[in-house]
Amino acid sequence: MYASIRDIRVYNEWLPIRVEAEKPAAVNGTVLQLSKRPIVDYDFDGSVLDDVEVFVDGARVSPASVDADRGLVALAEPAPQGAEVSLSYFWHPIPDSEIELAISKASAEVELATGRRFTRYLSVERVVLGEGSRVKLGDRIVQVESVKVYDSGGELIDPAAEFIVEDAEQGVIRLRRYIAGTPTGPLYLPSVIEVEVTYVAGYAETPQHIRQYTILAATYEVLLRFQRLLQVERSYGEAALVVRAPEGLRERLEYLRDEVERFRRLLPKPVRRV
Repeated sequence: MYASIRDIRVYNEWLPIRVEAEKPAAVNGTVLQLSKRPIVDYDFDGSVLDDVEVFVDGARVSPASVDADRGLVALAEPAPQGAEVSLSYFWHPIPDSEIELAISKASAEVELATGRRFTRYLSVERVVLGEGSRVKLGDRIVQVESVKVYDSGGELIDPAAEFIVEDAEQGVIRLRRYIAGTPTGPLYLPSVIEVEVTYVAGYAETPQHIRQYTILAATYEVLLRFQRLLQVERSYGEAALVVRAPEGLRERLEYLRDEVERFRRLLPKPVRRV
C-alpha cells in the first residue's frame, strides 16, 4: 500500500485520543468492556495490544487479546475478587480498519490506472535474446539478485552470469560474456540464448506524488462513508428522525474530490512493454 494509517491520521489530524484509568464494565470473568471505541493503534506498529494498559490493584498486567472495534479487552485470567481494575487506552471515532480499507482501495486504483506497481517486489523474468547482449526487463530495477543463461535448448550454461545494470530506470542490463546472434559452428547459425533474471523490481521508495494521491483518495473515501452514516432518515410511526451532514464536511469532500481528480490526471500513463 502506498500510504500508511499514520499518514492519513497525521494529514487529517485524526490523532488517537487518550483515556486514562477507566473503570471498565465486566462482560464476564475475563472480558472487560470499554466505554470508548474503536480502540486505535497509538504507536502505529500494527497492533493495539501494547497500547492498552491494564492495572489490577495498581499492578500492570498484559491483556490476552483486544477486540478494537467492539472495545473488548480479554485478560489471561480473572482478576481476584474485589480487586480494583482500571485501563488506559487510545480510541478515535474513525477506526484503523476503516482507514486501512480506504488505503487499499486507493492503492489498487493507482495500479489499475497506471498498470504498474510503485513499491519494491521480487520478480523473475526469462527473456529470449536473439541479438546482442542487452536484456530488457519488464520493470524498473532496484537490485539484481541473479542472472542465469540458458542455450536455445533450455540447458543451463551459466548459473551466475556477469552483467552490468545499464539503465535501472528502463530495466536494462547488459551481459558481459555473452552476445546473442553470433554465428557458431559447425553450421554457423546465429545463436539464441535465454536469460533468466531474478531481481527486485519497482521502487525502493514510493514516489511522493503517488503517496500524496493515496492519502487524498483514502481520506475522501473515509469521509464519504462518514457522510453517508450521518445522512440517516428513520421513521418511527408518524415521527421521523433525520440527521444531516454538517456543511463543513460537504466543503471538505468537494475540495478532496477536486484534488483527487487533479492528482489522478497527473498519474503516470500505462506503459506498453514490447
